[in-house]
Amino acid sequence: MDDQPEHWGCLVHAQRNAIRHRRGRIVTVLNQDKAAVLFGLEMAVQKYGPRIACDGSVEWKRMVTKVAAQQGISVQFTDPEMQHALRLLQRLANPRQRQQERGGR
Repeated sequence: MDDQPEHWGCLVHAQRNAIRHRRGRIVTVLNQDKAAVLFGLEMAVQKYGPRIACDGSVEWKRMVTKVAAQQGISVQFTDPEMQHALRLLQRLANPRQRQQERGGR
């Protein structure tokens, strides 16, 4: 991956080693591993609420969405594609919810 910052919501930037909070509504993730993304998402939601804007590469957005779904983070992405992907991943992770949505028991 390149070293260009990628970010979300309150915004989170993916760069290299850890996480730090920046002035304003920016949370910086300095490592693109799942643990860092999870921590950054949780920090952003805790500090700024569940509505998260995310900018960056397609790969970055996929990772953020996947981590949010896998960890059950209550988040609403402003990017419609990310929000749609989050809902799909949540349904796949919870077969009972899919069955209820279809009207089954």
